[in-house]
Amino acid sequence: MLDRAITSTGRVIVRYPHPTVIFEPHRRVDSLSVKESLKGKKILLIGFTGFIGKVWLAKLLAELPDIGKVYLLIRKQRSTTAKKGLRK
Repeated sequence: MLDRAITSTGRVIVRYPHPTVIFEPHRRVDSLSVKESLKGKKILLIGFTGFIGKVWLAKLLAELPDIGKVYLLIRKQRSTTAKKGLRK
C-alpha cells in the first residue's frame, strides 16, 4: 500500500563530461572588490588577542584604510584585564 503512494518526480538528470557553470547571458556581474564591499562598514573582530586575530587586524588596517570602524571584543582573563590583553 505504501509503495503505491510513492511517486517519482521524473526529473531528468543531465550529466556533463566536465564541471560546467551556466551563466545567464543577459545578466552581467560586476567584479567583486573586498575594498569596495567593506568601505565605510563597521567590523567586529572577536578573538583579537590570539595570533591570527592580531595578524588579521594588522592586515585589515594596512590594506583597507577606508573601513568605517573596527570594534575589538576582548575578554578579561583570570590574571589579565582586557586593557592589558590589548597591550600584549
